Amino acid sequence: MTNDTSPIYRCPLAAPAIEPSVATAALRHAAADPAAVAVVDGATGETLTRGELAARSAALAAGLRAGGVRPGDLVAVVMPNLAWWPVVALGVWRAGAVVSPLSPLWTADESARVLASAAPRAAIAFAPLAPSVRGAFASAGLHDIDLAVIGGEADDATPIEALLGLEAGDPYAEPDLGPDDLAAVPFSSGTGGLPKGVRLTHGNLAAAA
Repeated sequence: MTNDTSPIYRCPLAAPAIEPSVATAALRHAAADPAAVAVVDGATGETLTRGELAARSAALAAGLRAGGVRPGDLVAVVMPNLAWWPVVALGVWRAGAVVSPLSPLWTADESARVLASAAPRAAIAFAPLAPSVRGAFASAGLHDIDLAVIGGEADDATPIEALLGLEAGDPYAEPDLGPDDLAAVPFSSGTGGLPKGVRLTHGNLAAAA
């Protein structure tokens, strides 16, 4: 057996910044230029300005808090790439909660395996996926999970618009998020095996961005 005695290479460049959080940076950009386009949905052509993104995410955060979501709670998100994605992510973070994305291509059984580990407080899903998401909750033994839907209606689910009606205050108010606060728990199987939760902090996301 041989030992590798070569020195560890350390990059001379400075480490990536871990502050501000992605949410805070987005809101600062929005406050500086509210009319600038922030999101373009390639499939529908829908656009959101930075100001609209800030206002919708502030309203969603208020709706989530009113529904009982507390800092540190997980919110499962099940949707394809939609213009709503950044609204949902920012809204969850502004509520102090954690995004736990599930693949919209997973079966109910595959989602149930993940949900049993994640145990989210609430969920937001693309409306056509709501029956599968509810089936996954049942299989995972999770009951009374608040489900909001985007892009239509679904039985036993709240349209996302209903969460946006509360007074949200300053749309550009920066959330109190530290670099060590949990931001997301995606599930990855890597090169094999069953999906496993990966804990990403706001500092992780800021450094990656």
